[in-house]
This record gives sequence, structure tokens and C-alpha cells, in this order.
Amino acid sequence: MKLIITADLHFGSREAGNASVREIASEIAQSDADALVLAGDNAAVDPGLFQECFSCFAGFNGRKFTLCGNHDLWTRDGDSLQIYQEGFPEMAQAGDFEYLEGQPTTFGNVGLVGTAGWYDYSFRDESIDIDDRYYEQKSHPKLAKWNDGAFVKLGMSDPEFNELVLNRLEQSIESIYDQVEVVVAVTHLIAFDCMLIQKPERAWRFCNAFMGSRSLGNLLLKYPKIRYHFCGHTHVPGRHRVGQLETINIGSTYLEKRYEVLEL
Repeated sequence: MKLIITADLHFGSREAGNASVREIASEIAQSDADALVLAGDNAAVDPGLFQECFSCFAGFNGRKFTLCGNHDLWTRDGDSLQIYQEGFPEMAQAGDFEYLEGQPTTFGNVGLVGTAGWYDYSFRDESIDIDDRYYEQKSHPKLAKWNDGAFVKLGMSDPEFNELVLNRLEQSIESIYDQVEVVVAVTHLIAFDCMLIQKPERAWRFCNAFMGSRSLGNLLLKYPKIRYHFCGHTHVPGRHRVGQLETINIGSTYLEKRYEVLEL
């Protein structure tokens, strides 16, 4: 089984980034891989941008999957939970992609599961002693503003949404676990401290709270057959061994897109 994973395409954000999406899509179309996963942050707000992004990969002959990232849930006046549950899956289907969230699949003895993941502030830097309300509103007047605070409208708290997506992921894992020997997990947000980008600036240390959750990592480590985890979100490539699994951050930036190939 050969799998290609990319993330953080942010189609429509930068023209140079769009060109890079088209470039890697052309390379991927030449691959004999069994499946492709776009691991979130495909575009934002405008349905036309999502469809243009998905259409770039029309030449790929394997199965195509995608997930939400935080930007995929952005809306100016809508409902991000509805986008997560209905709107985004419908756009994916229209673009000839399968929605991996809650719909695990198998390729022989290999299982593929995925979720956007979310944040519960477990990656917050306790040394900077910031009150909970600033994490909840995703903005601190003297440090930084995380734009999900303005554009993600879930109707619930971040820890509640994180629990929802992790419950859905665990159901996916359980549904295929006895059928396979190896499971590959794909998320948008990160799952382990080793993937955090450490910088001295207080603003950066504040924003690390929105990179993912330790509870996601704990869930992945609970299942020994999960041997590979791919993610994005930080825009910095990374590769680490954590317990039984290898965790790999794709590392696409707004201007230059990357992808990983896994053969099992």
C-alpha cells in the first residue's frame, strides 16, 4: 500500500502558494499511490476555492481523502459545526474526495483513520501565567490574536469540540482495529509536545496553546497498531519517534507545499 499525504494547501491565500499546489498536484498525478490524503486547511470561507483546490488533484488515479483543518471551518456568519458535519463533507464529495473523518477505511492489512483534531489548551505554556479567559477568547491584548476566535463558530467550547472529534476518532479506530495489522492516523493539528515550535517570544508561546492537544497523542498511543501519524498546522516539517509510532509533520508553508509518501 502506498499513501501520499499533504496538508496546509491554503488555496487562495497566496498566488505563489496556489502555484505550488498545482506543482505538487502534477507530481502526485504521476504517482502509482493507492491513496492521497489532504490533511486539512485546504482553503477558507469561499466554496469556490475549495472546489478549485480539489480539482487540482483530478489527475490522481487512486482514492482521494480529505479532512478539515481549522481554516476549513472558518465562516463569517455561518455555523462551523455545520461545516464540519455537513458542509465540508458535501464539498469534498463534489470534488471527488472522501471525507476521512468518521469514515475509516482499510487497504489490505493497513487501516487509515483521520480527524481534524482540535485544541484544549493542554499545550499552553504555564510559565507565562496567562488567565484562562484569554485562551478561551483566543486573544490577548498585549500578545497576539488567534484568528479562529473571529472565524470559527462552533457553539461549544474548544475542549468540548476536542472531545467530540477524539470520540469520533476512537470510534473509527475501534471499527477497523481487529481487521488490520497497522493503522495510519492522519490529523490536522499536532498530538505531541515534540511537534511544538519553541520560540522565546511570549506571543508565540501564547499561540502554542492552539496547536493541538495532548489528549490526541494519548489516544494514538493507546492503540499499539497505530504506527504512523501525519499532521500539519504548524507549517514546520518534523519527524519524531513517540512510543510505538512515528509522528510526521508535513511542513507546508503558505508559499511552498510539501508532501510525504508512505509505503507499507
